[in-house]
Amino acid sequence: MRTVSAAGCCGPSQGQGWSPSMIFRENNETFGADPRSMTVEQLNALGHEKRPKLKVMRAKCLDCCGDQPSEVLKCSAIDCDNWPYRMGTDPFTKRTGNVGNLK
Repeated sequence: MRTVSAAGCCGPSQGQGWSPSMIFRENNETFGADPRSMTVEQLNALGHEKRPKLKVMRAKCLDCCGDQPSEVLKCSAIDCDNWPYRMGTDPFTKRTGNVGNLK
């Protein structure tokens, strides 16, 4: 694999802490670095911090629905792996979490 130059990349990956060595190109395909091989400091520098998994799933649902909580509630993409967790709770347990913290 060869590294893509900073000029060859775009998007949020170029934020603070971004490094061209985190993006690779091979056979005309672009790959991000494997986060399992990165240090916590590298992940933090990219803006990624350890978060509860339900909050991560909820954030992705909000992103998918234009940051509109009412649209997350109405979501009909039942084939999506996040669909059961879109409200920030795990419906497979009796725990409800703190729904007051939802955006």
